[in-house]
Amino acid sequence: MRKGFTLIELLVVIAIIAILAAILFPVFAKARAKARQTSCLSNLRQIGTAWQMYAQDYDGVFTYLNGTPSWSSYINRATPYIKNWQIWECPGRNDTACSCGYPGGTGDPQYHRGNYMYNMWLTRAECYNDLRGKPVDMISSPAQVIQMFDGRRSILHFTAWAWGDGKGGRSCNPSVANVHNEMANCQYVDGHAKAKKVPMTQVADVNPAPAGDWRWELDPTNGWYAVSGS
Repeated sequence: MRKGFTLIELLVVIAIIAILAAILFPVFAKARAKARQTSCLSNLRQIGTAWQMYAQDYDGVFTYLNGTPSWSSYINRATPYIKNWQIWECPGRNDTACSCGYPGGTGDPQYHRGNYMYNMWLTRAECYNDLRGKPVDMISSPAQVIQMFDGRRSILHFTAWAWGDGKGGRSCNPSVANVHNEMANCQYVDGHAKAKKVPMTQVADVNPAPAGDWRWELDPTNGWYAVSGS
């Protein structure tokens, strides 16, 4: 006569499966997060290549910034070099760059979803007085200066207000977003990209910044910069 499973045996098997699932699900989640981080790094490398091509076509000068209709309008100037708009979207995030300046908000036909923030230090006066891009030759260590990164807004103009909580509440209070295993992806002027841990709390407006402070990669002049007249 064929013998079936007892209730106790079935419960033991179910318990074992539940334990294995509890162990493996976090592993799978981390693996998916790592895959998204890798895809995001690829996006930033392609964006870095696009900005290098842009500079070659514009006499070795970085792109300019303009708040009309929005600070994120610089994305449009990369269009000839990036044909896929999804490159501007981090696969590990659902939020979007600031839509300030667009009459229709995120539904405006000119608006493009994006998750990466541009370093305003790469303009000639850093903050508002002269928003033309700096000549690339002015950057003595391009592999150590961040150009774009996982961020909550379109541009970064106060390094002292940038921290890794990813919750910038207003356009003048942007923050880096530690969204990849508690790290943010950063693209550097030389085109390479890597993950970086950014402090989770707002840092003091200290000028110059302490030696070794992460903000030196955003502002090689003194580790911190302010809007003129603020």
